[in-house]
Amino acid sequence: MHGATAGRPVEHGLYSKRVPKGWEQDYEDFKADPEILSGHAEIALARTHLARHLASLKKKKDEETTAEEIAIGMDHLHKITRLQERESKRLSNERVVNEMIGRQVTQEMNVLRELLARYCDPAEAHRFLAEFVECCGATPEDEIESSSAPPTTHGVRAAPA
Repeated sequence: MHGATAGRPVEHGLYSKRVPKGWEQDYEDFKADPEILSGHAEIALARTHLARHLASLKKKKDEETTAEEIAIGMDHLHKITRLQERESKRLSNERVVNEMIGRQVTQEMNVLRELLARYCDPAEAHRFLAEFVECCGATPEDEIESSSAPPTTHGVRAAPA
């Protein structure tokens, strides 16, 4: 089997069990960052590089801009474009996932309402739903009110008579 006789475990790199000495705090900070997937900081840095490069070209009075300097500027511009495209895709995917989760939660709440309406008295069901919403941290617009529409079955069997 691959690696069976490789000796000691990896002590550095992606597959190591610990980070190198001196990296621990940075590593923990990055792991805890809720915006770790956001590309805003990276885009800002790339735009700063481009702005500084253009400013350095502007300071050159009578000298001609070289092909290498133009290529550097184009590389910065290309990187910014790639980063913005990646961030746009990330945000789009995040929105789609959130919408899917929202639809699933709504469907599950409707099934829960139906079951409570079928097996509990209305006052007890309303108290349960209110407490459930509070425990889940729902926002005011998510609060559950008694539905005037008749419940649908969603594949749930009726209570035995």
